[in-house]
Amino acid sequence: MKGARPLTPDEIAAVSQSFLGKYAVRDKCLFLLGINIGARVSELTALRVGDVWHHSRPVDVLTLRKQTVKGKKESYSIPLNATVKAAKSNARLRLSVIAEMIQWKKAQGENIFPSDFLFASRKGGGRLSRVQVHRILKAAFERAFLTGNVTTHSMRKTVANAVYSATGDLFVVKEILGHKNVSTTQQYLGVGIDKLQEAMDALSEGLGMELDNPKRLWIRLFIGLWAFYWLPFNFETQTRRDMLKHGVVKEVQETGFKKVTKESKYQGVFQVVQGVK
Repeated sequence: MKGARPLTPDEIAAVSQSFLGKYAVRDKCLFLLGINIGARVSELTALRVGDVWHHSRPVDVLTLRKQTVKGKKESYSIPLNATVKAAKSNARLRLSVIAEMIQWKKAQGENIFPSDFLFASRKGGGRLSRVQVHRILKAAFERAFLTGNVTTHSMRKTVANAVYSATGDLFVVKEILGHKNVSTTQQYLGVGIDKLQEAMDALSEGLGMELDNPKRLWIRLFIGLWAFYWLPFNFETQTRRDMLKHGVVKEVQETGFKKVTKESKYQGVFQVVQGVK
């Protein structure tokens, strides 16, 4: 996990088109499922047909069983989005990830009993191993010309960052990733390169505006001087109104803010104001 970066939408599209060979559909579905639910590789490979396919249709909520979850402490559930679960009735439209995977298994003559592994290995009928998944995805990342520290864990980080960008809620991300502590979730979130680029572009535009447009510089200078001289006066005037409202202005009018009764709840304000009188 350490150092792995999330993928951009363009990179996801490039990787999804880079799988080759007889098992291209299986490998692509593994990647797209991972990039849409954020499960660990070990949890993905442990999925069985019955976990994702009920009554000839994809499930709405995927429950990762306790036996397959890291640490094997408790199961957790992930609601599936339309990309993963919504099979299209129109043949011209692409099938959902789960529906496409089930269709491919049928075409290959593989069993689709509930207890069968969803991502079966060609060796012995068992499930894909973590080593096989790492090798498959590494080759796909290379064919898609991805750079930087991109690993299988990039799928999980992509989901974490996308959900946080959409919701701004760290605890929602925590639940989707199945973390016990929110501090673990925080490690998945970082400032993406696109956000850094936006910040630098904004800085460039701001500096360029001041250097290339003297008129705007004078406007900013005028606003700054106005705020410097007017705001303290306005603050003091508003404070006087507040004191009058609460019946403590008489003493202030006599002393000019220099003496304040301890009973006044405005004591802190008086002390600030007398510094600008």
